[in-house]
Amino acid sequence: MNRKQVAKIISFTLILGASIVCLDRFLFKNVGDDLNSYSQFFKEEKDACDVVLVGNSTLREGYIPTQMWHDNHITSRAFSSSPTHPEVIKNAIPEIIKEQHPKIMFVDINGLTFQHEIDSEFFMKQYFKAVIDPDHQAELEERYEYLKGEKNKFELFKNHNNFRQQQYWESLVYYGQFKTKGYYPHQVITKVKPQDYDKEMTLPLPEDGEKYFYEIMDICEKYKDEVTFIFGKTPRFMTNEEQKKDTYMLRSKRDEIVSRGFIYKDFSENAYDMGLDPNTDFKDYDHLNHLGSLKFTSYFASYIKDELHFVPSEYKEETIENFNTAYDKAEKYLSDIEKKLLKKAGK
Repeated sequence: MNRKQVAKIISFTLILGASIVCLDRFLFKNVGDDLNSYSQFFKEEKDACDVVLVGNSTLREGYIPTQMWHDNHITSRAFSSSPTHPEVIKNAIPEIIKEQHPKIMFVDINGLTFQHEIDSEFFMKQYFKAVIDPDHQAELEERYEYLKGEKNKFELFKNHNNFRQQQYWESLVYYGQFKTKGYYPHQVITKVKPQDYDKEMTLPLPEDGEKYFYEIMDICEKYKDEVTFIFGKTPRFMTNEEQKKDTYMLRSKRDEIVSRGFIYKDFSENAYDMGLDPNTDFKDYDHLNHLGSLKFTSYFASYIKDELHFVPSEYKEETIENFNTAYDKAEKYLSDIEKKLLKKAGK
């Protein structure tokens, strides 16, 4: 084999490798950090949020921080993903408090009913890569052997969003979560059919859910003198047996949550009170669309002000400018979605 042939082989190999990396980075776009609000949460200005909400996609797609600011002058942000594993929640709570010192923290504990300890490694890696504080990174690496070296690890075609999903295509042109402070709006309408459910029935949590429940409670116990904790779930109607089962499981912990000095609040029990319409306000059976999110955000604001007597802080000028800018950037985008939904709903 002569030099020219060797050079051609080397050149071809380098070009092929570069092409694959370009495909990986640009065509098979890694949207994890953009659409996972962990990373954006940790980039938030320190001590900017009076209220932090922790939970799954039902929270990410059902609560609007910019609307809370505009209507109530309350700074808030959701720490959420799809889903957020309890292993992540128990590690994130102290870090969230250290970074933001919120007065109120709402923790959607619905994940306790369906998430398992065996699945935690994938979600912890996702969380670890979003962490900015090197001390917290070091703590996590010490606690979880599988995280060592994970921060700068590059794996071709790994942890990418599904190329076929609408979310992938939106990510190429839509940076909405940068301007909505983590909120992911939906403009789909699915009519749901509420069913009657037992208002008193309880069921035990699964074994892993039970374990995580006590671990999360014990962590929050350390901060309850400085933070008002609300445990429960975001609103939806009971439309099937699985949703009823989840509600019964969480309710089994209601008395224990209250006895430990925390608040239990399942907002599904207030779905009609907040004006949710099963014909217009849902993206699917579990998630609110933007019309429903506006109603939950408004109801949540009234709840913490009227029931918990919450008074916003006197915010720094930088914080006020931060949230005003976020609202201004999000307003037209979200108002256009609202108009489209109202038109679909015939309103």
